[in-house]
Parts: sequence; structure tokens; C-alpha cells
Amino acid sequence: DTVTVTGMTGSQTGDSPSLALTNTGAAVFGNTGAWTQATGTLLLTVAASQTVPVTADTTFAVVLTNKGVAQTAVTPTLSAGGTSPIAPVAMSTAILSSSGAATETWLTV
Repeated sequence: DTVTVTGMTGSQTGDSPSLALTNTGAAVFGNTGAWTQATGTLLLTVAASQTVPVTADTTFAVVLTNKGVAQTAVTPTLSAGGTSPIAPVAMSTAILSSSGAATETWLTV
């Protein structure tokens, strides 16, 4: 099973097959996700012996390096694939607004 967050564009963080995740729900995804810079996509694969609970939030965070200049906030989409697929849906708030800070935590879902 997978969870995909797309549209987090504007980061300087290069592609990574194992970008570190933090926070209480990170273990559900093996504490890493696959990051693609060009599309701003974070692909999370549910780790062996783990499940995404249906009656509780799964909270994780990822740190990306911002552009050196300000950019307009983007609204990523979230989808899930596998045994309980979820069609892409826009996240409820525009996030990822950059003030030009070198590094900041951009996403907590």
C-alpha cells in the first residue's frame, strides 16, 4: 500500500529514494519516503507489518530545502493506492510557502 503527496514543487532538495521522515507516524512508512524533486512528489510505502489506521491520524514530517527566494504557497494533493485506494484530493490548506529560509519543515500530514 502507498500514500502519495504530489505538488510540493519549488524545493531545492534533490531526488532521494529514502528521504527521512520524522514524527509519530513515520514508522508506518519505514521512516523514509521516495522524493522526486521535479514533480514535488513524496511516495510513501507502508512498511511490512504496518498499517495506516482508518480511525486515527497518521502524522509525519519531512524536511525539504527551500528556494533562496520567496515563492507562492502551493496546495499539494494526497492519494493512496493498494487495498483501500483514495483518489487524489487537494490538501485543505495551501502550504509550502517559502520565505527564502534555507531549510524548514514543509509538511506535516
